[in-house]
Amino acid sequence: ARLIAPQLNEVTPLELVRLTQALASSEVCHYTLLSQISAQVQVRVQQAGCGQVIPGSCPDFAQLMELAEAFAQLKFQDYSFF
Repeated sequence: ARLIAPQLNEVTPLELVRLTQALASSEVCHYTLLSQISAQVQVRVQQAGCGQVIPGSCPDFAQLMELAEAFAQLKFQDYSFF
């Protein structure tokens, strides 16, 4: 987690989904990292809403749903994400 967190802004949306799903599958409840993933996704969605996003960096709706499912599986509650 220490190595991943500083580079979250460089990770693709698919990699964010896979990372979160991997944490959920292994039942690793690293809430600090999950909070950072959530914040990164929220920033990307907000930038897309303002038209300031780099193409391909914003998760699509299906990826957002997959992230939400992984968060729910880990019982991670970030109400600003939903």
